[in-house]
Amino acid sequence: EIPQGWVVQSSDGQTAKDDIDWVARSPERPFSRAFQSCPRYCSPQLLQDPLHVARGYSAAQFTSHQQAVVASLGQLAQEVKLLKWGVKQPLTDLFRRLNQQLAQTFSAMNLGQAEITVYDCLAQANLEGTPVLVALVAGIQSLTINGGFSGQLAAWRVTLRGWCAEPTHFVADSPVLERISASMQLTPAFLRRIAQGNEQ
Repeated sequence: EIPQGWVVQSSDGQTAKDDIDWVARSPERPFSRAFQSCPRYCSPQLLQDPLHVARGYSAAQFTSHQQAVVASLGQLAQEVKLLKWGVKQPLTDLFRRLNQQLAQTFSAMNLGQAEITVYDCLAQANLEGTPVLVALVAGIQSLTINGGFSGQLAAWRVTLRGWCAEPTHFVADSPVLERISASMQLTPAFLRRIAQGNEQ
């Protein structure tokens, strides 16, 4: 699905092996790109745990999922501003079903709360001094832990998948960038198979 001349760069970098970051771009169209980014954040106290450091977590204290998306997109671009924002209900429901056992275990043992929400977003940002529009799907897996004397601790795993282009080329580039992004994601049919297997 990748157009001729486009280059795909990927790296598991600071993330776990199952969360691989990638970007597909053309040297001729430097501000048009499709991407996936999987940053991780946790409460500053949790960074005292070497395991969180080894897994590439950064210290953060978010009060909303919007803040998590802006901070995550801020690792790819600058001056990020969310223009539109809404829950993507079918994917949210699917991933919550897949993680139902973890959520129930945490709740039953009074360890904390585990939750996943998926959003459709449109943002305005800046790439190397050039304004871009960014369309993306943001998945946020949050884990709130009852930390006893430490108070509540939290960890966030964010997955951003989308594409961006200069405003003047955004509409024209959309079919190319959507095709690249779609070719690197789990299809609805595959996700249904996962859900069916999980139910069995």
